[in-house]
Amino acid sequence: DAVDFSTRVASIVSSSIGVAVDAPLEPEIEVQDDAEDMDAEESTDKDEV
Repeated sequence: DAVDFSTRVASIVSSSIGVAVDAPLEPEIEVQDDAEDMDAEESTDKDEV
């Protein structure tokens, strides 16, 4: 059963890193994309080829 397997894996991983199985999730950090930074990265990627 896939649900049973995933529960077991989550339990093993959580205990090995010291996190409680029922620990609440931290809120995600939202980062806005900067169009200028994206353009700069794309232009340097082309130069490396």
